[in-house]
Amino acid sequence: MRILRKRQVATATLAMLLVASTAGCGDMLTGGSVQTSSYPPVSPLTSPEQGSVALPAGFPADVPVIAGRYRRIQSTAAGSSSSSYLLAVSEVGRDATARARNKLLAAGFQSQEFIGQTTYIGGSGHTVTLSTADDGFGVYLIYAVVKLAGMPSMPSVDLSELFGG
Repeated sequence: MRILRKRQVATATLAMLLVASTAGCGDMLTGGSVQTSSYPPVSPLTSPEQGSVALPAGFPADVPVIAGRYRRIQSTAAGSSSSSYLLAVSEVGRDATARARNKLLAAGFQSQEFIGQTTYIGGSGHTVTLSTADDGFGVYLIYAVVKLAGMPSMPSVDLSELFGG
């Protein structure tokens, strides 16, 4: 009986020590008291510009796009030259990438694989790379259109005169 009594006393003592040692830790365990003035106010996310049903000015007319709402994306990564254009198309529905691919192929663009990314090259000198994004307000399709500078043509030289012909 004495051993049982000693165990009960030891358990009770341990419990009191545990309670006493954690009595002041309530704030620490719950994250402490928060002063609302210590954090700047957080504004809710706003949806991006809705876009227009008409293509933006300057978008290459020979690049076919699927129906939706269009807006130009200004990006320092794409550069500010007139030879590149980023177009976001929202409200595109399901299978937007497949429909855009089919439209490009039907317009005569050739599909090429570059470093794991499919790029479409048109006869007019434009390349188009498609991608999708979701900013939390819905999925949209991005057309990255770049005008190829082209290569100079080789001069036509008749060498028959050099060889006595």
